[in-house]
Amino acid sequence: MKSEPVISKISTYLQGHFQSFSLRKRLSDFAYTFLVTAGGKDYIIKLIEHKNIVSKIKHTRKHIEAMIMASKVINQSRSIKTITVIDFVIEDRYAILLIEKEKLSKISRVGPSLFQRLGKSMADFHSACRSIDFQRLAWNNFPPHFIVALKSRNRWQEVSHFLSKSEKLVGRSRLKTVACHNDIHAGNVYYSGRKILFLDIDDICSESCFNDLGMVVANLIDSHYPKDKAIDMINLLLHGYGVGNSKRNILSTLLFALRKSYFTEAYFLYVNTVQQKPMTFVDELRKRQCLLWSIIRDYL
Repeated sequence: MKSEPVISKISTYLQGHFQSFSLRKRLSDFAYTFLVTAGGKDYIIKLIEHKNIVSKIKHTRKHIEAMIMASKVINQSRSIKTITVIDFVIEDRYAILLIEKEKLSKISRVGPSLFQRLGKSMADFHSACRSIDFQRLAWNNFPPHFIVALKSRNRWQEVSHFLSKSEKLVGRSRLKTVACHNDIHAGNVYYSGRKILFLDIDDICSESCFNDLGMVVANLIDSHYPKDKAIDMINLLLHGYGVGNSKRNILSTLLFALRKSYFTEAYFLYVNTVQQKPMTFVDELRKRQCLLWSIIRDYL
């Protein structure tokens, strides 16, 4: 859906609920998420299309309803938060969510204490949603246009080889699934008072806990980390989550992290084909992949 009809649908919704409103700015390149002032108060408003261009998770009516239910149970926790959905409508091809604007503090320092706390926060997130059913994420979770973007840069052969070889290695860890956030990165994790707040739960799914733990590793461990420091951070993350730092658990975390890093690379390559954005971060991702590979070889 193009921007003009999206703004029209959001405006129609707001006209039906408020006497006055102002769409102030768009908050995301791909997601239709806006800061809006309505009735003298600031909100976040989001239009979610059922067709998902950046994930294989389908935003069906059932999925949106389950996501909203998850937000309610997560926000009952003493240690974590997520979006607070004030109102929503679900139509045939899209949904509109009116979301409370939170007071957020950016996580400025990534260190050992944060990794241990994130492990505990992920355990609380998974536990809160344990009774809600979500779509199962395929191991090859790359949308077709992401694969095209990788092929255009001669990257798909490496990624495809990794996916086929690693699927057996993570097989046992994928037998037990949890409700994964599925989009953990620095732009989606904040402090809200004394709680950790997870934004953007649109692609919440059923997958191994190592999916989310691997995302923390992929997105918060930079390429300049020495191997020993990276392993120490992974151990703290697993300890915080409450699973042992066995060779199998560390390897599973690393393999999920590498899959996420390849996926993020594919995302940026795809974005570059659509919007011609700089490719600087892709270079960093490839350095992180080299770091992950160097550790994985020690655990194979």
